[in-house]
Amino acid sequence: MYKYLNIELELRHLFEALKNTMLCISYFKQATLRARAIKAIKNLVKIDPENLLDTLVQQIIQLRLRDISSSTRESTIDLISQYVSKFVNKN
Repeated sequence: MYKYLNIELELRHLFEALKNTMLCISYFKQATLRARAIKAIKNLVKIDPENLLDTLVQQIIQLRLRDISSSTRESTIDLISQYVSKFVNKN
């Protein structure tokens, strides 16, 4: 049992590091990197929707909704719509 708890703890640390990396990349100047970072964050939210409760994730979403790049805005809207559709389908 201890072995599985240790593995789970390691995975959580890796997950958090990955999320923080994607949040940093979402500030890059290159629009394709920002869009890809948002897509990666979308996948992290898909795995654990509680990531949307993270204030940094919320700030990035708000910022990227006003991004100059249409592909970045589109990726952000896709992230939001994924969450909304999950919420609507539960009720």
